[in-house]
Amino acid sequence: VKSSSGCSGQGLPSHQHTVEGVLLEGDIGEGLPDGHVMHVGADGFLDMGEMDHVCGARQEDIDKLRTEVLKSVAALGSQSTCLICQEDFASGASVAWLPCGHVMHKARTVCTYEYMRQKDNMGKWEPYRLQPQWIQLYGGTYGSVVTGEVLIGFELLHSKFRAELPAMKMWPAYPDEYSPKEHFAKLRKATLHFSLYGLRDLVPTSAGAGDPIVCVKVKKWWQTERDEPKYYQVFFNYKELVEGSDGDNKDDNLHKWRSDALGQVGCRNYEFFQVRRLQIMLPDKAILQPFVTVRVYEKPTEVFGYKMFGDEGALVGESRQPLNKLYPCCWYDGVDLNLNYEYQERKIRAGVTRALLDCEARKSFVEETQEERDRVMEQTRETRRKEQIEVMKSLISMEEEKAEKIDSLALPMELRAYKRIHNEAGYQPQQRERLQLREEHRLNMELMQNFPTRYGEKLSNSAEGTGGPRVSSKLENSRKNVFVPDFWFQNAPLLRNSDIVRLDDDLMDWNFQFGKVHGFVKCAFKL
Repeated sequence: VKSSSGCSGQGLPSHQHTVEGVLLEGDIGEGLPDGHVMHVGADGFLDMGEMDHVCGARQEDIDKLRTEVLKSVAALGSQSTCLICQEDFASGASVAWLPCGHVMHKARTVCTYEYMRQKDNMGKWEPYRLQPQWIQLYGGTYGSVVTGEVLIGFELLHSKFRAELPAMKMWPAYPDEYSPKEHFAKLRKATLHFSLYGLRDLVPTSAGAGDPIVCVKVKKWWQTERDEPKYYQVFFNYKELVEGSDGDNKDDNLHKWRSDALGQVGCRNYEFFQVRRLQIMLPDKAILQPFVTVRVYEKPTEVFGYKMFGDEGALVGESRQPLNKLYPCCWYDGVDLNLNYEYQERKIRAGVTRALLDCEARKSFVEETQEERDRVMEQTRETRRKEQIEVMKSLISMEEEKAEKIDSLALPMELRAYKRIHNEAGYQPQQRERLQLREEHRLNMELMQNFPTRYGEKLSNSAEGTGGPRVSSKLENSRKNVFVPDFWFQNAPLLRNSDIVRLDDDLMDWNFQFGKVHGFVKCAFKL
């Protein structure tokens, strides 16, 4: 990396400086590719800027770094956060010292893969499915502490077949550029409906803190222009009255008050009652884990015309929540919008369950079994056979055959199965309707709807005599569909330098995480 000033930790200027470029394999001379520019602050903070793809360091260079097990965080001085993964250092972590004097986490995982693709008797390659997996990274003193996760997807090939079998691109492509043989995922349009109820127990960052500003943003999954923002974002500003109110009704006032929580005195609470929507594009593969970020700022205060924390203000905290389990049901495999929900409910539930399981990190990479490969190969062969049959049918022109009104079994056309060409008046198994065997006005009765079946109250069989079911842990987090509200404003913790947080974790109570939680945001959102 060429730079105007070195990063030695001493005598650094207080302003940011621009790095001329990132050198890839070897020295590429004076001409650097466009967009490979990043900014490095005086405190060592790295802003990737417009860089979308960065070539990582080679393994032999990483192995040469000085490593040690961190005994105390105080030994790092002012650096308390890893500049690579943005996670806080802890005692017992395995760290590596960079040449510039900064420290980063060091962890690794081992992936075992043995199978190699083969050709069939016709000289065609057998089908292959790219199945990336989230794998846990282990570090610490003995390499037994989970320090991170990495998404890995690869195939074992002989070097001479690299040109014949090009690598599949994991980054999602535009719908008009998507090809199943070249891309792993594609972008699809969606609308994010976000409802903000309010903020709770905000830990004040300064004595003269102003009203909060809430920013909701989702990262864009494509290469943006230099002046184009990299996030879809929308802002919520606190107001004293509900939107559209003239102030005549006292119930339209939005309250704010103080509370003692999270080990602090004078935490602030606000009511927002605002709704926004955001047009976004997300990858159709849930394993890529798109997420929404809710950031809370304090309104910037001016001192002699100067904003101390910039235009955004001081950051209170942020909450990152996943979007993969909120995908529209039509994004799952085998779901058709033209069919009713009851007919496809099992497919939809299976798609949601599969998406959640794919995003869980595993201890090691799990290779496909031979049974799974045979199943995929059989499905591919059946698809190819149907395609060849359709091609053969298109080459042969046959006289159109018309169905008789009464067949050999004395069944009329309405009682026979539906066929697109021969019998359009037939019935379809997934669509049921009453047969009109006689005109309604000829019936000597009044046509009325039947009353649905009504059941009485179910008796409790429990020995304690309670009418409700028994659940473990929190009622609202139960997975037995005991408490399933349509729109639930759940408390999400506001953290700093943290990954995606699961709010249904029964082992974590965020109300007692003093110093780590800086407040809560009550919100609900859907895609």
